[in-house]
Amino acid sequence: MSDKENPKSDILASLGSSGNESLQIHNLLNQGILKVFEGVFDEAIQYFSEINKLKPGNIVASNNLATCKIFASKMDNYRVGESIKTLEDLIKKDTLNNINEQVVQNLVSMYDIHYAYDANDKKHLFAENC
Repeated sequence: MSDKENPKSDILASLGSSGNESLQIHNLLNQGILKVFEGVFDEAIQYFSEINKLKPGNIVASNNLATCKIFASKMDNYRVGESIKTLEDLIKKDTLNNINEQVVQNLVSMYDIHYAYDANDKKHLFAENC
């Protein structure tokens, strides 16, 4: 179903055009999550990226962005690396506020995918960034 056929999408779009940044972010997050449920990860990436432009370091958007990059990549090592960088940058930006169990769990899983054959690399990277 395209956005033009989906009345919910029209409602969300009109809410986000009001100029209220918080409402726009909420709108973009909802649209991104809808795209995840539809399995359209490249479009979800666009919504979560837009949130990060409006409010860099948004933990929910960054975590979803990194996860969507994994699903969209079909395990392409370059995109997995992008996902890792997204979460590492989030943690480095404000470690005390941005580190939580879900982010760490996703980051460790991404390290497992990206560095599947070298356990020492994984240990070193995890220790360096967390």
